[in-house]
Amino acid sequence: MTIRFIALDAMAECPPGMLDRIVECLDAASARIVPRLGLDRVDVVVAPTPARWLIPGWNLNAYAHGIARLTIGVGTTDLDAWTPSWSEQLTTTLAHELHHLRRFRGPGPHDTLGANLLAEGLAQCFQEEVGCPTPNYALAVRGPRLAVMAGLARDAWAETRYDHNRWFYGDRADSAWPWSGGYSLGYELVRRYLAMRGTTASEEAPLSAEAAWPALAPILNELAVEQRDLS
Repeated sequence: MTIRFIALDAMAECPPGMLDRIVECLDAASARIVPRLGLDRVDVVVAPTPARWLIPGWNLNAYAHGIARLTIGVGTTDLDAWTPSWSEQLTTTLAHELHHLRRFRGPGPHDTLGANLLAEGLAQCFQEEVGCPTPNYALAVRGPRLAVMAGLARDAWAETRYDHNRWFYGDRADSAWPWSGGYSLGYELVRRYLAMRGTTASEEAPLSAEAAWPALAPILNELAVEQRDLS
């Protein structure tokens, strides 16, 4: 298994030694994450990123660029000031993005709303599988707003022309679209699916949105009703 970590900081934005510590942490974390997914030939780029691009409440962001590369952008504040802890943020983010990368190798691109909800839900459940806490974005939306989103997702599961930013990052001008709604819905949907099937996020990594739909549709119906009356 070949997982290569590449630190980039041409303008020396990070404190001295910071990226070395990050790479050491990621390398150690990969030893327990990668075998569960059967991955090899992956490049992980680590580089400083502007504060405005960080995940709310975190000190980093990340993105999987298809089948072989992912980028982790880090804030430039001292690692020991990170909350949650820097090792927790790095480990859970690596797990999340490597699961995405595994899915890019099969079942393939996430070009529908359903495929993206499933992918994000599986990635978040995989974070838990490798021993990381449930991320804040998985739990950000509950109650009536989640119920509404479950109903919308049921009707638009196979849509390719959906507003990805609204679903997953929210719309500040419209409270019907909260930050992280798609992440929260995907997490709850997949969490229940895995419990029902008795499987894990790593085992279900190849699962396609089409194959999962007969089992996921009733769960969406349950969420649309159950969450409606929660405060």
